[in-house]
Amino acid sequence: MANIARIRPPQRRTQRQGIKCLSQRELQVFGLIGRGMGTLQIAGQLKVSQYTIQAHRNKIRAKLDIRDSATLAFRAYRWWRGKKKKKA
Repeated sequence: MANIARIRPPQRRTQRQGIKCLSQRELQVFGLIGRGMGTLQIAGQLKVSQYTIQAHRNKIRAKLDIRDSATLAFRAYRWWRGKKKKKA
């Protein structure tokens, strides 16, 4: 049993590292969440199914290690607000 390699759990990504891991579409959805838009609103704006947006939300949550929708909305808002301030 001593020869069994120890498996280390994956290191948690910081939010900043996670943002870099998002695809262009996930980043677009993340920004729209940050602007306060819901799944149906985002789906309408991007002209895709609500289920597609839900899949993007789930992938974003997994990549950023976010457990619930409220935290997703909060982090998306903080990111969007920071990005908005840089443009001004």
